[in-house]
Amino acid sequence: MRRELPANSNCALRIALRVRGSARRRSLVECCCSSNRYVPLALTILGPVIVSILAYHLLMDPKGLPLAIIVTVLWFIAFFRYKQNFSGIFAARPA
Repeated sequence: MRRELPANSNCALRIALRVRGSARRRSLVECCCSSNRYVPLALTILGPVIVSILAYHLLMDPKGLPLAIIVTVLWFIAFFRYKQNFSGIFAARPA
């Protein structure tokens, strides 16, 4: 029987209480992403991967295109939520 931990529990406690391998990895990801600290990094890393997936399904295997489009839309929703973190990338610098 699986017990859920309270949302306000400590991150180290969450990791220590999960004993199975996959649950341990999942709780580590939960701790990193639940604090919203590394979400812009994850979006930056996932961007090119999603473009590759979308290009593959557009050009070679259209069966998976609906799912690729859904993933792309979800990425854009998350990106626009954290748009302020990317403002330095798109700002014009004086020459």
